[in-house]
Amino acid sequence: MKPKILIAAVAVLAVSFFVVSAQRGFNFTEEFLANPSGNALTQVYGNLKHEYLNDVDDEKLTQGAIKGMIEALDDPFTYYVTPEDAVMRNEDQSGSFEGIGALLQILNQQTGKGVKIVNVYKDGPAWKAGIHPGDIFHKVDDTIVDDMTPTEVARIVRGPEGTNVYIEMIR
Repeated sequence: MKPKILIAAVAVLAVSFFVVSAQRGFNFTEEFLANPSGNALTQVYGNLKHEYLNDVDDEKLTQGAIKGMIEALDDPFTYYVTPEDAVMRNEDQSGSFEGIGALLQILNQQTGKGVKIVNVYKDGPAWKAGIHPGDIFHKVDDTIVDDMTPTEVARIVRGPEGTNVYIEMIR
């Protein structure tokens, strides 16, 4: 299925879900707060906002909570697309930015850090450079990337088509 058709299909399904939910009287907020886990999450958020010594970044708390819920499922096929990842995917689909032609994955599932190659696309820049699945990113240009996430590494290896990037891998 083409990416634009897939996005349209997902959008139609999402709108349909909300219309049907509204007709049935589904109220997520009430259900969430009635659930002890939802109530606990709300209480922790409130405590952090009002009692924590430093200012709390709402966006970081929200992103962390979402990531934690998804990770708790322990399902390799369920993942969270961050707003930054969504922007990168849209750029990929529009053709305005190019990557190295490889699929990246987290190296260390426990820390979420480190990046390895899981697939190299034939005739892409990575393939032409001799990069193989299993290779581990170490350095991009002058930046050590051992403790970066796949999103962070993808962000720094991307650019307009024809952009040169120096990548040092561990095999």
